Amino acid sequence: MKLTVAIAHRLAVGFVVLIALAIALALTFLIVVAGIIAERIRRKREGYVPVQSYDKNNNMSRIPPEHLFGSMGPSARQGGSL
Repeated sequence: MKLTVAIAHRLAVGFVVLIALAIALALTFLIVVAGIIAERIRRKREGYVPVQSYDKNNNMSRIPPEHLFGSMGPSARQGGSL
């Protein structure tokens, strides 16, 4: 009699696999979050200071675009093997 009761309360294999996958994903997520938090705490203890943000428009005046892309014009393609 007890054997039939135990069989009636078993889960299908697909549900067992889905539950195991969900547990594995949850544990992986928790480990990653714990690692990120531990890294931030370590940086704070070491005195890490983030780099100051800079103005992107100010850096555009350093190298003119024609100097960077001057060799990419049609004349450069005529002599190349590509």
